[in-house]
Amino acid sequence: MSFGRKFDVEEPERGVQQYTRILESLAMARAWGDVPLGGLLTNESRRFGRHTTVVVITPSTDEAWVEGLGVLQQRGVKLAAILIEPSTFGSTESSLGVFASLAASDVLTYMVKRSDDLLTALGSGAEAEAPAEPAAGQ
Repeated sequence: MSFGRKFDVEEPERGVQQYTRILESLAMARAWGDVPLGGLLTNESRRFGRHTTVVVITPSTDEAWVEGLGVLQQRGVKLAAILIEPSTFGSTESSLGVFASLAASDVLTYMVKRSDDLLTALGSGAEAEAPAEPAAGQ
């Protein structure tokens, strides 16, 4: 779900086509518009049930949206946040306050900076690496 110049929702489905639609939607998403992230989470919270995982990807430095996640968390929704650090993209703002609020709320949080390798920033990367070749004679 994104709300930039328009509201866009990719309804859950299975298969490679769904994966492709999600990647296309993420690639085209832009931080335009005036709808606060917290408002979007609150207004659309009915979409998220107990067996849902919500992953928020944002450069927002406004800590108010973290409260919207708290409401979802109380309902049993699993949460994760990927913070795009705006200071590494030329902004004077930092997302460290949001990071602290998310940590205090026990929300799994990742910080991505401009020069980061995404495999490293979003996890250990071990799962994505090919297994090492066995040594000769083994």
